[in-house]
Amino acid sequence: MDAAKQMPAAAAAARPTASGKTSVPIEVDAQTDSNHDTALTLAAAGGHAKLVALLLTRGADVEHRDKKGDVTFVSLVVYVYQCD
Repeated sequence: MDAAKQMPAAAAAARPTASGKTSVPIEVDAQTDSNHDTALTLAAAGGHAKLVALLLTRGADVEHRDKKGDVTFVSLVVYVYQCD
């Protein structure tokens, strides 16, 4: 589904938060069209530890497979290994 078609649904789902700002729910496991990467896959590959932690707390799928069949969890393990 293209972004233009998703916008009306996202706008309809928007709801005010306690602070008065509008909150729009997001799909943490949305995939890129080209390689089926998710935000978690890209964050781990890019070394963004805080974003990885946030996505994990939001329920991102660590068993997701990209177009090549690689598993997100493997990307996370490689990332953690490189940080040590």
